[in-house]
Amino acid sequence: MLRLILILISCFPISLFAAEQMQFFQGTVNGAKQKAKSENKIVLIEFVAAYSYDCQVMDQSTWKNQEVISLTNKHFVAM
Repeated sequence: MLRLILILISCFPISLFAAEQMQFFQGTVNGAKQKAKSENKIVLIEFVAAYSYDCQVMDQSTWKNQEVISLTNKHFVAM
């Protein structure tokens, strides 16, 4: 059993475990503005509609793209 688990783990790319996650600010808009000002960043507010095809595409592709995540975390306070 342990051998099977080790084989399965070795099949996953290392980058899967080291993938950067989107950092969303948990707080108020005023709190996000204060954080953005102190870090010299821009506030990014994401609005989502469950029925929107474009929102679904962004959730499935754009927000999972490591380059987009890295740039967003570096330059924005995302909400």
